[in-house]
Amino acid sequence: MGILWNLAAFIIVLGILITVHEFGHFWGSKTLWRLC
Repeated sequence: MGILWNLAAFIIVLGILITVHEFGHFWGSKTLWRLC
């Protein structure tokens, strides 16, 4: 049961990290375009 919870937590954290990373690219590119 502990392994299952660890796996679920890992997947959730990974999903959050990917979402933040992709949003960072989107926001960063918009900001860079505005500066140039």
